[in-house]
Amino acid sequence: MHHRQLFKQAVENAGHAVFITDREGAIEYVNPKFEARSGYTREEAVGRNPRIIKSGKQDEEFYDRMWQTILSGEQWNANLINQRKNGELYHVEQTISPIENDDGEITHFVAIESDVTNYRLRKQQLDVLNRVLRHNLKNGMNIILGRAELLRDSLGDDRLQDHMRPIEERADALATLSDKAGTVRSLFEEEVSAEIAINVTELVSDVVTAFSEEHPTVSIELDELDPLYARADSRLRLAVEELLDNAVAHNNKSVPEVTITTTPSKQRKSEDWVDIEIIDNGPGIPDQELETIKQGKETPLQHGTGLGLWIVYWTVSLYGGEVTFVDNSSRGTGVVLSLPRMSADSSVRGPPAENS
Repeated sequence: MHHRQLFKQAVENAGHAVFITDREGAIEYVNPKFEARSGYTREEAVGRNPRIIKSGKQDEEFYDRMWQTILSGEQWNANLINQRKNGELYHVEQTISPIENDDGEITHFVAIESDVTNYRLRKQQLDVLNRVLRHNLKNGMNIILGRAELLRDSLGDDRLQDHMRPIEERADALATLSDKAGTVRSLFEEEVSAEIAINVTELVSDVVTAFSEEHPTVSIELDELDPLYARADSRLRLAVEELLDNAVAHNNKSVPEVTITTTPSKQRKSEDWVDIEIIDNGPGIPDQELETIKQGKETPLQHGTGLGLWIVYWTVSLYGGEVTFVDNSSRGTGVVLSLPRMSADSSVRGPPAENS
């Protein structure tokens, strides 16, 4: 296939709206995605100005800056609101690049627009959920806990006091859930650079030390091996802490035992990966919870019990890694976090883990 033909096919089938104008801004070409998104057919758009999709939400100064930028030969990038033929508004991320002829004169402009309407709405939803879950839930639970404590102290009857304990425990659990909502927020807010790396052996060791101080009755065996670096940042702590909490919270043995090992990957059978294996002697993760994570979605009939395993899954996915569940009958059940291995010299600090 001739390169020109191949290029045309690629643009025709592109997932983004593409239109090409002449130097004056008259449309010469639109791709099918532009037609679908704007509601204007190719026949309706060609020969006209992109003003047909103008929503009036950007002022004249916005367009002056755009023209100044592209006429000087620079690329233009912006977020703006367009309007479909039927009047609906949609948000796009727009890139406009000048096209020059062999003499270096600008003859055309090519615009590429990706629809970010859903992305913007999802971000707003996340912001609102985060506020409601963290702030309102936390404040409400603190009030309930405070009053419950006062009530318990003023109740002389032991049997009545027994009724207060489940209230306090559940309020505590909901306050913790509010903290986890903040954790989820920190996972979505910062991208991970391709170059980032962290000493996983050291990070796991730090988490285990802190955990042992908090839970002196738990038996933790940590295999301290040579330092291994993986593509991750300090948010990886969240996943390891979550799995340790999980191993102890659901453990029905008199002495919960947890073994943590960090090794080159056995799971992916490759030296290019690092495994963090956390195995405990408890009953294991409930089947329904496992199935939910494996399917990658929740339904009314099949859902996880909380945010815990999702936090582990989202954190590891952030680094291009993988979560595997192992059933090792001799030592119990466990979870393996596999992460892309990095060299020590690419190690840099990532964004701080957010617990507030």
